Amino acid sequence: MNSISDSPISNIVIAGSGLEAWMTACTLLNQLGRKNIKVTICPVDGSDTLDDLYSVLPCFDNDVLPLIGLNNVDLVNECDTSFSLGCRYTGLSTTDPDQFKPYGDIGMDFLGGAFYQHWLRDTRSGGQTPTASGYFSYTPASHAAGKNAFAPPVKRNAIGSLQHQMARHVDVRLLTALLRKRALTRGATELTGTFESAERSSTSMHIKQLVTSTGETLQADLYIDCSGNRRSLIGGAGEEWVSAPLSVEYQVRFKPETGNPTPTPFNLVSALPSGWQVTIPGDDWQVTMDLLEQTPASTGPVLKPGYISRPWSENCVALGIAAMETLPVDALQAKYLMITLKRLVKLLPGSDCATSETTEFEQLCLQDSQEVAELSAIYEAARQHGGLDPDRLEDLQIPATLSKRVALFAKRGWVAPLDTDIIRRSDWSAAFISMGLFPAQHDRIVERLPADQLTQALRDLKARIEKVAAEFPPHGKYLDAIKASSVTKA
Repeated sequence: MNSISDSPISNIVIAGSGLEAWMTACTLLNQLGRKNIKVTICPVDGSDTLDDLYSVLPCFDNDVLPLIGLNNVDLVNECDTSFSLGCRYTGLSTTDPDQFKPYGDIGMDFLGGAFYQHWLRDTRSGGQTPTASGYFSYTPASHAAGKNAFAPPVKRNAIGSLQHQMARHVDVRLLTALLRKRALTRGATELTGTFESAERSSTSMHIKQLVTSTGETLQADLYIDCSGNRRSLIGGAGEEWVSAPLSVEYQVRFKPETGNPTPTPFNLVSALPSGWQVTIPGDDWQVTMDLLEQTPASTGPVLKPGYISRPWSENCVALGIAAMETLPVDALQAKYLMITLKRLVKLLPGSDCATSETTEFEQLCLQDSQEVAELSAIYEAARQHGGLDPDRLEDLQIPATLSKRVALFAKRGWVAPLDTDIIRRSDWSAAFISMGLFPAQHDRIVERLPADQLTQALRDLKARIEKVAAEFPPHGKYLDAIKASSVTKA
């Protein structure tokens, strides 16, 4: 006997009314509608408070938008979307205070050695001081961003195994409206009353039914908590919130603006003494997020980096911000939602969600959450200390496991293998370098390539990168071409 039912899941209630709720509804109906899945949306007041954290949507293997039937042309024309090649950071490093960090891998590995090891060896043997800007210049995105140019990551722009990646800057309100329209068209039911309470079993956290403000009751096989940082369902189960290391509670203020005639193909992230400022430019709009350390006088929404200790409790699963909150210094919040949605879609057909089925889902989600929490911790350390100085690691007050990870990279550039779908080893090395942390010595394995051959290989690679980037059209013209093309086809 399992904790939910003895028959496959067919009736699902989603608590929430923001982007997370409607993206979940769209994905389930688009992928599982043929399984006679019934989806009901129970609105939760304020569940969209932090929706602007989803203004940057990455393109990657776990992108769920194609599962919904949305493509980049739809986003440009219906959600005022523009494109992004990476982030421009200020204040993360005293040695390199203004830098552009592209999405995706940097450079190309040679003879089994990581690219940053080869680059580090060549830079120091040439008598130069390593800089983050110098390292990140080994991708077409860096050169294109400097000219506000953009091109998608297609084979034509690839250099061997090197291919830049992209993200989308999307108007969250327009995307939410589009997803809502599509979900309702596919058969979702939206209630008029809002969430009032959850009635649970007297002997467990099993949800018996939800009650709305209009007195309506809802029974389901599975309840999905998409209520954001209100955690209306999963919080009521008494699950513990695990704060990220160095976690600071931030008061968040969103400042949406209209009018942006020349959107840049990157977002801006500023590390400040009192917090963070993130500016995301879209097509004819932009939104600025101010995250300031909370004080007793603070008002408004709060972001608290961390994660829920059990994202799946009895017959309730938490998705998105209800399960994990992270700093908007990278697109990890959106990545997490997309990855967990794809896991849910894979799990549900024919499932009655017994413990044996849900345990793996929960373990994978927790692995992702823990990795994100540790990565966000080094961003916090860099903000608070002006970078990651290897001589001051003991001052950072980070957990021993994370301190060891930082120390190993500082000594010889080693990043332990990761057991997570959301962050790769190259993400860690790029983050360390962006914060001014360079290994004291390169890995001897890269010395299999003679020094003169390495120098020439890097020169040739840089020349090819610059040639490819020179062919990228201006970002605005690329957006105009998409609009003109879609109008012509219509």
